[in-house]
Amino acid sequence: MSSIGLNLYDVTDTVDKLMAKQYIKYFQLQTAKSAEQIQLTAYGSLQSLFTTFQQKMKSLGEAFDTIAYQAVSSNSAIVNAVVTGNGVGSGSHTLTVTQLAQAQRYSSQAVFSSRSTGLGFDETLTFTNGGAENFSIDIDSGDSLEAIRDKINNAQDNIGVSAAIVTSTGTGGALQYNLVLTASEGTANQVAITGDTGNHFDFTETVAAADAEFTFDGYNEVRSSNAVDGVMDGLSFTLSALGTATVTTSSNNVNVGEKVKSALIDMLAAYNQIITFLDGNQYVTSKDENSKQSTTLVNNVFGFIKSRLQTAMNTAFNGAGGVHTLRDAGIVISPSTKVTDQYDTARESTSIGSLMIDIKPQDAYDGSTTMDWLLNNDFNALKDFFTNEDSGLFANVNDMIDNHIISSESDGIIKNAMDSVQKQAAYTDKQITSEKDRLDLVKAGLIDQFSRLNGVISYYQNISDALEKQYAYLDNLIRSGK
Repeated sequence: MSSIGLNLYDVTDTVDKLMAKQYIKYFQLQTAKSAEQIQLTAYGSLQSLFTTFQQKMKSLGEAFDTIAYQAVSSNSAIVNAVVTGNGVGSGSHTLTVTQLAQAQRYSSQAVFSSRSTGLGFDETLTFTNGGAENFSIDIDSGDSLEAIRDKINNAQDNIGVSAAIVTSTGTGGALQYNLVLTASEGTANQVAITGDTGNHFDFTETVAAADAEFTFDGYNEVRSSNAVDGVMDGLSFTLSALGTATVTTSSNNVNVGEKVKSALIDMLAAYNQIITFLDGNQYVTSKDENSKQSTTLVNNVFGFIKSRLQTAMNTAFNGAGGVHTLRDAGIVISPSTKVTDQYDTARESTSIGSLMIDIKPQDAYDGSTTMDWLLNNDFNALKDFFTNEDSGLFANVNDMIDNHIISSESDGIIKNAMDSVQKQAAYTDKQITSEKDRLDLVKAGLIDQFSRLNGVISYYQNISDALEKQYAYLDNLIRSGK
């Protein structure tokens, strides 16, 4: 008789093979989670692109404000001049200062022996200027001279009065202290002090307020400050002494048009990155090469974001100049391009809507391009189209980006999309945990079953082996004739 030949199972190998199909749903959930994380990364990248675009718009605005002139004073001890705008042009201007503006000053005639000890009286000081503006401070008995100084200087409604403590040497060499108050320059800013009911300070005006008086190219001017602007477009200056000086303005050899055009090219490149990103990354795919499972998600809001952005870019400007649209500014749509989805490299899309500066010569501009003609002949209209604070391109686009596209509020398109993905990702995590728990139970059950089966096989194999020995013994007895 031969052995029944039962074989034990390789429990680990057998269970792994049986579990392979059980893991399909688990791997699907893992690829879904990976796709959701990639999708969140895509939204984060898009936000960064919008931030870069806004920075480039800001740089273009700064390029429009590039100063192309410089100012030099023949006597900087009398006047220093600074160019603030390109309307100044080149020229020479005579300025004669006959009186400097000065600030009114009060000094306490009462002398104090300490600056840090409480003065021991209560009252309210009120300061009122010529424009009937005023502010008050309350003095408590525990307030020292230093505390009173700080109350004046730190008052939120202060109208330009500054306080200081002057230290001097009195009779016998003892230190003594006076409170000194200084108003802003000019007669319009001189102040009256009331409320010193006990004459505790006995304030006396030691310097009277005065306005600056000067002539500029023969025109008489009076100003409340020695820092003067508004006399001539694009020029500001500071008066320092009486006398006559010549202020000369001239080109500083900076080509504003070139700086604007370069900054505009950078801005359009940043804008085009957004357009191609939105067009080229409509899908997110995650693949697991081992399990061959994959998940594809759709960035549904990308098309909506593109539409809102293009609407803001193409909103007509109602300014007084001749530039009302991108085309008026010499900016046109670029030819369509093929782009590969960076989150699903097997996909290729067509991107439409990028922008470029039109390089076609225009007959109306004597063969010059629209942009070059505007930079040289209608600079202010071009600048106003982009930078007008009320309805220029920057205002429209930044409003759309800040308040709708990347807003952190409830109407933020990207925020809402990311919130939705994050909620789905949290649900996917729960599903993964639940499926992993189920798989662990199934695997444990299979291991238990096959371990038990191996025990049964071993039991019957032992019986078979014992019977085999018995049969062999009996067979030998029979053959020996015993």
